[in-house]
Amino acid sequence: MQIRLVYFDFPFWRAEASRIALHLAEIPFEDVRPDRESFRALKASGVLPYGQLPVLEVDGQMVAQSAGIARFCGQLSGLYPKDDLWAAARVDELLE
Repeated sequence: MQIRLVYFDFPFWRAEASRIALHLAEIPFEDVRPDRESFRALKASGVLPYGQLPVLEVDGQMVAQSAGIARFCGQLSGLYPKDDLWAAARVDELLE
């Protein structure tokens, strides 16, 4: 599985929750931190869903929005509850 997480180079929850989940589970991923000019080029290329960051690219497919990305990374890493709807709702509550 090829994973790329793209977000700016500052520690803000929008990408940190996902970075932490992937690191804790020792899941290899490319941590792309574009500067302003690189972001402008990405945005102009039209490849970003909604034209904004963060984005997570997994095997060529992209997902956007911080909570959706964090939930995916949490599920992949085993940190997001699978069989406990109440626990999953509590995690979602924190993300939202």
